[in-house]
Amino acid sequence: MRRWPLLSENKLLVGLFGDKNIKSASSYTQMSQQEVWWKCPYDKKHPEYLKRIDHMVNKNKHKCPICTNSLPVNIRDDLMKQWSINNDLNPGKIKLTSHKNALWICEKHGEYSQEIRKKALRGDNCPSCSKFASNNHNLLAKYPSIAHELNESKRGIKASKLTPYSNKKLLWNCSRCGTEFKTTVNHRTSTYRKSKGTHAACPGCSGRKPTPKNNLKIKAPYLIPFWNDSRQMDKFLIHSSDKVNWKCPACNCHFKKQIKLVYKAKLTPCPNCSNAGLSTLQIRLFVELSEIFKKVDNRAIIQRYESDLLVNDCKLSIEVDGFYYHEDKYDYDLQKNKIINSNGFIAINLREEGLKQITIHDIRYSESEKHFSILHNLLKKISIFTNKDLSKYVHTYSSGKYLNDKRYYDMLHKIEPLVKNSLSDNFRDVEKRWSKLNEVSPKHVSAGSGMNVYLKCPIGLHNDYITKAYSIKNTWQSKYGGCPECAGRGKCPTEESVSATHPLISDSVIRIGFKENFKDRTIHNTSHRNNISAEFRCLNCGRKHTSTMRNKCLYNKTLGCSICYRNAPLNPYFKNIEKY
Repeated sequence: MRRWPLLSENKLLVGLFGDKNIKSASSYTQMSQQEVWWKCPYDKKHPEYLKRIDHMVNKNKHKCPICTNSLPVNIRDDLMKQWSINNDLNPGKIKLTSHKNALWICEKHGEYSQEIRKKALRGDNCPSCSKFASNNHNLLAKYPSIAHELNESKRGIKASKLTPYSNKKLLWNCSRCGTEFKTTVNHRTSTYRKSKGTHAACPGCSGRKPTPKNNLKIKAPYLIPFWNDSRQMDKFLIHSSDKVNWKCPACNCHFKKQIKLVYKAKLTPCPNCSNAGLSTLQIRLFVELSEIFKKVDNRAIIQRYESDLLVNDCKLSIEVDGFYYHEDKYDYDLQKNKIINSNGFIAINLREEGLKQITIHDIRYSESEKHFSILHNLLKKISIFTNKDLSKYVHTYSSGKYLNDKRYYDMLHKIEPLVKNSLSDNFRDVEKRWSKLNEVSPKHVSAGSGMNVYLKCPIGLHNDYITKAYSIKNTWQSKYGGCPECAGRGKCPTEESVSATHPLISDSVIRIGFKENFKDRTIHNTSHRNNISAEFRCLNCGRKHTSTMRNKCLYNKTLGCSICYRNAPLNPYFKNIEKY
């Protein structure tokens, strides 16, 4: 039979066990439903109260009725004087915290209905009396700290003549920040009760209105040279959505932009100087075409439509349409082309693979395609429309050279870095291994990007290698740090090759690799750790067979093929040769 633990075993409840109880705590179990007397653990002056034992154990609520305002209504003499005889409720059983409506008697306005908790805990009066201020029921008596901030001189209304819940809109002066603002009395008192603070309704203290200590001029003084608006700078907040006029002191460019977007800019708020929203391909095209043609405009406006590149000499508009941003914008791009053509320009669209064709003049390109070949195809298309001889420049790009690399990199480093999730944010030491062959810094490359990047060997023994940005996270913490030559996947020096470390196996190699990428692979530049497939001739029976270089050198127990495996001599380079 199951035995319930005794109440005397609970050390906490034994200390709260009341002196009025006739029996001792050892006479009851902890699951008993009998009511006994308990002491208040928070105030010894509070009288003992009755409560069931199992409720004290399970609910773990040890506060007395006085602490929780759970006393019956008939305890309060002031409430019983206003209690109506017409009530169906028993004042001896209903608690002060009850949400039920009860009938109360007002000396002036008679009987009215009101919640018990509002009457008992908040001290609400008769609804008719609450509309008028009295000696005890006014703003000055209930909320003196709020009444002190009322600007009585404007309308001549005194705080003692206002009720705490009045909907009159009045003028207030904040005692903390000095802000003058308008709001209702009810709004001030309700926010005070919710936040327990006098200044919660003040727009200056809560950051909703500029103050002498909190405004755009104080918080962002570096934006003062850019300000070109008729309104004063200290009348705005840094997170304001208002569009104002700006002027770049470097290039004298005029632009209109939201204050919060300008404040969040990492380098410069000027769209021309920061190259915001430009792809690397668009920057490359702008720099190279500026060397060939006299006047090339970047991001020119034609009837509310923005042209990526506008060659005014030849009346050409060049649009760079990437798949990510133009996947669902076919109708918009088509309408844009019609507007450009109607203004006397010929539109040439560079469309990434996967996008629909707009016109027969479109030039297709892939994400991995080099800028040389894109410029090569573009100049051929331009020479058809303009009848100009551009063969000199076409030959330059065919040989893998650019006209102005320095300006391209200067513009590239002005692009605003990513706010988060860049390679610099995810990998602490990536800048130490960042190669000079990269066109951008790691701050501008997303950690999930499919862009090809160059990294240095972590040891410094091998050449820089190329990898995808998203694959760095898989190899960064590995043994070889992602370097293919350290891991044996790339070409290795002769002293580390199979011919030097595993001469017996190198004699049996017929060829290494079955793809075109591995035509230059030999036993003198391939590591024994490489997982590349190779063709071997069995040293035991002479049969041709295929295997990976890694398995053949390290994980095969014998030097034979799959047929004569057991009868062949042991592999002296086997990784676990001592176990066999």
